[in-house]
Amino acid sequence: MPCGIPICLVIIGWYIWFRIAGWYAPHKVGWMHEVWLDHPATTVRAAIVRRFGNGERTFLEGGHTIDFYRRGDARVTRVRHPGPVEFGDIPTMLSICVAVVNGRTLMSLRIDILPEVRVFRAAQQHYQELAGVECRVVVDEVTQAVERQREASAPSADQSDYAALGLKPGASWEQVQTAYRDACLKYHPDRLTGQQVEPHLVELAVQRFKEVSAAYRRLKDHLAQPQHA
Repeated sequence: MPCGIPICLVIIGWYIWFRIAGWYAPHKVGWMHEVWLDHPATTVRAAIVRRFGNGERTFLEGGHTIDFYRRGDARVTRVRHPGPVEFGDIPTMLSICVAVVNGRTLMSLRIDILPEVRVFRAAQQHYQELAGVECRVVVDEVTQAVERQREASAPSADQSDYAALGLKPGASWEQVQTAYRDACLKYHPDRLTGQQVEPHLVELAVQRFKEVSAAYRRLKDHLAQPQHA
């Protein structure tokens, strides 16, 4: 069969081309990570700006925001293999969304290699893993920045803690407990769940509840006897 050999060669050639094309075709590389933070959205946004500077901020319905940061070397247009190009040099888009959901702050972070950069399959998994690692590092950095700010601004028990609970200095431990229970009934975020409350009012209530809780903890350490623990 004189035509058998050419047909086989065509089939083999087509198969090899298909595998090579699939191996070297461009692939999308990115990663997303979400974390719930027990801090006001405004505090989280301030920590993001301190860490990354002022990016391109977009305001969404409901008071949510997304900050965009571009980075990398524009001369890098293709990545064929893992290793030769540092991940920080690859043009990427970092986007950080801060949203208030049911009174809690949700931070969603994405790192995507820009579409104009061709990442071949041989390098895809390597840089996909690096994107995931960097997402987690960024989340940790922002979380730590928020915690440092909270700790720096948290004074020891003083007159302001009594005032936060609507009490005068010198109030008894029993009075502190009663005032705290009343504040929980008024400001606890769970009481706002399912109600038609503006997001900024929910955020204010959450912030107020955290202030009251922090004041109560300091007063407890200062006033409560072992039998009250």
